[in-house]
Amino acid sequence: MTASVLIPSWNRPAALAKCLAALAAQTVPPDQVIVVWQGDDVATRDAAAGVPVPYRLDVLHSPECGVVPAENLALAHSTGDVIALIDDDAVPRPDWLARHLAFYADPTVGAVGGPADNYFPDGSPFPRNAVEPVGTVAWYG
Repeated sequence: MTASVLIPSWNRPAALAKCLAALAAQTVPPDQVIVVWQGDDVATRDAAAGVPVPYRLDVLHSPECGVVPAENLALAHSTGDVIALIDDDAVPRPDWLARHLAFYADPTVGAVGGPADNYFPDGSPFPRNAVEPVGTVAWYG
């Protein structure tokens, strides 16, 4: 099973570089990573092109700014069996992609999500919500 990781990015080149480096350290590397830079944000384009990575990296441009146009452009160019979305300021743990892909061994699984750990500017964590299954699709809806 192949995986494409989509990253819409705007105006956070340093954060994007950290995200790309963390994707390079995955225990199961992605087959493709697509970064979409938006509008006139050439700093993001340059940051994406400047990070050495061991995976296929496609850097695309969306003249229209916004996460939805950027994600749609990335989706149109993705080649993976599984599509993973990540924010440009996220730093995934080394087993992030492997853990997501493991769920797809079950043919009844159609989509996988995960928790997000957010932090205040001083580095302290946001409060965490209780964990419970969400988004389960059953015959009744």
